[in-house]
Amino acid sequence: AKVDWKQGDKTVLEVAVDIAPSINENLDLYLDTEAFSAAYAKAQEVLADGNAMQDDVDSAYEALMEAMMNLRMQPNKDILNDLIDQVNGMDLSGYTADSVNALQDALAAAQAVSANEKATQDEVDAAVESLTAAKAALVKENADDETVELPVVTPDNNQTAGTVEQTGEGT
Repeated sequence: AKVDWKQGDKTVLEVAVDIAPSINENLDLYLDTEAFSAAYAKAQEVLADGNAMQDDVDSAYEALMEAMMNLRMQPNKDILNDLIDQVNGMDLSGYTADSVNALQDALAAAQAVSANEKATQDEVDAAVESLTAAKAALVKENADDETVELPVVTPDNNQTAGTVEQTGEGT
């Protein structure tokens, strides 16, 4: 029996490898890049191998395409980090303990999201929303003293406050 050793068709692998450098040059924008880097190196190796069989080519192509599809962009944390800095710089001494505690809880949660390298954009956005809401919900101490100033009513016609003149009508 004669075995036919035929080099694999690398056309689709070449296309995938042609796309990969644009991703590889910007790896800092992505999370969990190890699988991509390994698949890209393997694909380049198979592409350079003049004796690569079709199974090797197909396997390298599938691994590279899967790795590219599984890449996730790093979330933008600029707004979150600016808000955290803003809240950290606030003087909270004039606010109620409950509202300050709620803000500090939201701040701690936001800082945890900011420090989490695997945080998603949705998690970052939720932390911004929560911290913004807690900041807006701060309640000033003695707020009721500052809200409405009632006019002082002085009795006139020699009446003393709290008395009603009886006229005898309606009795």
